[in-house]
Amino acid sequence: MAQDPLFDSAWFKWANALAHTQTLQADIQARAKADAQPTFAFRAHYEPKRHGFALVVATVEPIPVRWGLLLGDIANNYRASLDHLAWALVSRGRTPPGSGRLTSKQEKAVYFPVSQHRGAFNAELRLPATPNSRPRLPGVRRADSAKVRRRQPYHYSLGNRPKHALVLLADINNGDKHRTIQPIWVQPVGLDITVTDAKDCVVSEPSFGRTGQAIEVGAELAFMGARRTGAEPQINVQLGVAVEPSLGERLAVKEWLVRCGIMISQLLLEFSDQPPGIDKVGAEMLPLGP
Repeated sequence: MAQDPLFDSAWFKWANALAHTQTLQADIQARAKADAQPTFAFRAHYEPKRHGFALVVATVEPIPVRWGLLLGDIANNYRASLDHLAWALVSRGRTPPGSGRLTSKQEKAVYFPVSQHRGAFNAELRLPATPNSRPRLPGVRRADSAKVRRRQPYHYSLGNRPKHALVLLADINNGDKHRTIQPIWVQPVGLDITVTDAKDCVVSEPSFGRTGQAIEVGAELAFMGARRTGAEPQINVQLGVAVEPSLGERLAVKEWLVRCGIMISQLLLEFSDQPPGIDKVGAEMLPLGP
């Protein structure tokens, strides 16, 4: 694929997002290397109806706000890269901006669609068209719209669509622009539980951990089955937790960064090679990795 200047701005926005991505990745890796895990306290709460103890988070140290700021910058630039791509596709289509064939409202409606359902995507393209429609990609070439369609989340199973890189991108970008700094959570990926003492009970079942739930106050990390033998069942527990920065309970941050960066770069490569000078933006121009 030859380099086409029409797509340069989309590539530069992608590169700027990549620069912020590498900064955030370096921060996360440095914290992990220093073994600076977020500190939290938990309590073992006996639940008679469940016949055991719930290990529940009581307090947790917040993730650095800098990470949330970087996450917002990454999402804003990746979203802008897609929208610049959409503008370029419309510009080389049948009704380019400035040609007089689009109203100002129609030009403002140009936007890269991200759809979890086929019908919603067709509605974004206004297929079939109506006289008063404001499609996202007006007049776009059929071959170009087909490339955009192939990247849509609706091609994935219903259960996987909420974790699709572009769905998460849209959610983070909308939240960062219109609401507040988007939080980064920590999610347990491994639990090591040792019961050091038990009173008025016998731990009768193996413990199990809920490694899919973000660590926040009130979250249940694990449950210990126990047989009651006295009036006040109590246990003392040593708990080791391996954690991973995550986007709520949907996906690890580092996995989303990799998926999103690669997906958008692969899409851009379908239209143009990277422009000269992209290496000056500040990102290391290497394939994204964990």
